[in-house]
Amino acid sequence: MIGLLAFRRQIQGHGGEILRSSYFSVLADWSLGSVAVRSHLLATVLILACFTRELVAADAASKFVEDVLPLLEAKCVSCHGPEKQEGNLRLDSLAAAKAGGDRGAAIVPGDLNLSLLVKAISFRDPDFQMPPKQKLSDKEIATLTDWVKAGATWPEPVAVLFEDQPQFLAMLTSGNGKARLVTEGTFAGRASLGMTPLQREGVKIPNWNFVIREKPQPGEYRFLRLAWKKRGAGSVMIELASSGQWPDAKVPKGRYVAGPNTTGWAAISVSETAPTEWTVATFDLWKDIGNFTLTGCAPTCDRGEEAFFDSIILGPTLTSLDAYRPGTASSNDATQDANFGDALTDKRNPIRKLFRGERLDLWSLKKPERSNHSAQSKTAANGVSNPSDTLDALVRERLAKEQSALAHEADPRTLIRRLTFDLTGLPPTPEEVAAFVRECETEAAKATGRLGDAGTGRTDAPKQLRPITPSTSLPVLFLRPPGDEAAQLTALR
Repeated sequence: MIGLLAFRRQIQGHGGEILRSSYFSVLADWSLGSVAVRSHLLATVLILACFTRELVAADAASKFVEDVLPLLEAKCVSCHGPEKQEGNLRLDSLAAAKAGGDRGAAIVPGDLNLSLLVKAISFRDPDFQMPPKQKLSDKEIATLTDWVKAGATWPEPVAVLFEDQPQFLAMLTSGNGKARLVTEGTFAGRASLGMTPLQREGVKIPNWNFVIREKPQPGEYRFLRLAWKKRGAGSVMIELASSGQWPDAKVPKGRYVAGPNTTGWAAISVSETAPTEWTVATFDLWKDIGNFTLTGCAPTCDRGEEAFFDSIILGPTLTSLDAYRPGTASSNDATQDANFGDALTDKRNPIRKLFRGERLDLWSLKKPERSNHSAQSKTAANGVSNPSDTLDALVRERLAKEQSALAHEADPRTLIRRLTFDLTGLPPTPEEVAAFVRECETEAAKATGRLGDAGTGRTDAPKQLRPITPSTSLPVLFLRPPGDEAAQLTALR
């Protein structure tokens, strides 16, 4: 089983070159060989044909995960998903899409004419158009149409047991080994799991109740895939707990080992030597163990320096495992990590899924950074800088670049209306306007400071928090008459 899977990954990794060269070799040998040779070659052809089907299926599954699923989630699931089902239609699973809604089946694999999804996104019927607010792009329509035409491959979701999550270490609650996150030389993602002899274990990890069956139903699994390697002598092993119990020490079912096993625990041997480089191993849990519920695991380093584990994934089928891409963990993952990075660099960021990987350079998606602009704010005698001075300098600099001059300063009547609207959302009363005008004639700084205190609801606000003078402390856009605002804003665009 392991050898065949490794051969298939080798074929995939070389873009099918091995497969094509094998076919040519078979055809050449066929014309020259004896009956026995031809029988052997016929068996080879059948094996290669089987791998061809697997390659096609894996490619279709990958395209679904990378192209189709993000499109459905971004454009369809908000109205046709678990929280909302317009027209009694859900598009968050193939079974639901095939069952359809009030109008019929949304997807009939391989049949474009009967698939209402294809009809709706084409906008051919003015009374049946989806999404209703904006038609999909030609590329998006082609993506969904080609997917349905090819058979609507929709691999089942996987469960990510470990992939970068630092909280996984805390779930391994006992054992005499030491576990750590390793960020250098990972198999995938940002971190792998390092383990020193002998092991760390968690027999009942929170939220781990994974049902293993021969023919998994939704939410059930059969296969386990991981990447592992070893540094130093000895072996690398993983032990699996069933319903809160470790397997019997004399029974190999429940343990997998690569390398010479000196632990004293029976285990299913994957290879005679431990891999020194990252190696992917896939285990048929149902075939090896039978029906059970996976509740915990124990990554094990048998002698040597350290064992490493990465991308530990459960899947109902091999196709679902082949389709999974590290870093695309869904909300159903067993140990989801909410500490993802920004949308530009981290595929787990939900914004990437919402935007389908497009327009991620928007300023609103970037982390705020302190400006290195040459304009510097003035510093008062008490050492406190006034940020509005910097704003004024930026405005003046941009206006100068556009060869536009500042407008005249606003008169007190206009100024109080602007400040009052901005601070309270309401216009000033006639009495407040008259009082402000009179006060500005003699003490403009005091009048503006008092208005700032009133706007914040404080009478003891620190002086550095108040707008102090109309001419230097308030941004220039507040100090200009209404007729000049349009010109200034145009220059700033």
